[in-house]
Amino acid sequence: MQTTSLSESQREKDKISGRELSPFYYHYSLSRHVHNIINQGPTKIILAEVEKAISEWFYPLQAIINIDFQDLLEAFVHKSMRAQYPDLFSKDYERLEILGDTVLNLLITEKIINLHPQFNEGQISKFRASLVNTTELRQIGLALKLNDFVLVGKSELETKEEHQSILADCFESILAVIYLKTQRNLSACHLFLDYCLAQYKLTFRENFFDLKKLIQFDAKTRLQEWAMAELKTLPEYRSSMIQERPYVLFLTELYFNNQKISEAIASSKKKGQMKLAADYLNILEDEKKTNFADHSEKGDPC
Repeated sequence: MQTTSLSESQREKDKISGRELSPFYYHYSLSRHVHNIINQGPTKIILAEVEKAISEWFYPLQAIINIDFQDLLEAFVHKSMRAQYPDLFSKDYERLEILGDTVLNLLITEKIINLHPQFNEGQISKFRASLVNTTELRQIGLALKLNDFVLVGKSELETKEEHQSILADCFESILAVIYLKTQRNLSACHLFLDYCLAQYKLTFRENFFDLKKLIQFDAKTRLQEWAMAELKTLPEYRSSMIQERPYVLFLTELYFNNQKISEAIASSKKKGQMKLAADYLNILEDEKKTNFADHSEKGDPC
């Protein structure tokens, strides 16, 4: 079922009018719609529109996950929306998010063990940490277009900085609902996760379980240790937004002692930092190999 989201419709209008908006304007389009009509109609009408939008989002999943989309409403409600309109939204997703995080860690751990039977306990834990974190789960949320449907209060809508944890928490909350409403059926949770990871691959053209994430995730710690030992200082990362649409991009720069070393462009500040750290460690490794080769040719001891 093809549906046009509220944000897509708004983007077309803005394209025609030439209107300039903040990079986070198009997030939470369902929330903006609800706030716009909140004083114009009865509560039942507002909730009906919310349920209709969420049902359209959930439609592709109904064939593989047999739960009522109305049960999902709580998973989309941020605490700021519940605080602002307690008569409309009596619950938010915070409790669900805790359960969803536990279920997700179990599912991801199982997949890592199956994909990499040679990994020891430490490698499994590190790889899981590189995958189950706010940055990566936000990317899944974007692939699922959760930013169109999550319900937040006006305080979140007016912020100038995106709270990345909202999409990550919403995703985990949906997983918790599926777990609970299918009588704790982990097979249904696996089906949902597989669907999410397929959407992730389609959106970002990369495998969610790419091992480079493990390397980059550990790179910041290793670069920090090297910098303290060799330079007696810590690496500094400076980031700025360089593109607002069709998606946000950040330019991140690496500095040592206020001297710029390198830069990278990525979809988040954290991803940029991890890439810079990994790239610099690769340079150090290449220099080490070169020096070793030079000494070997000269017959010098290393």
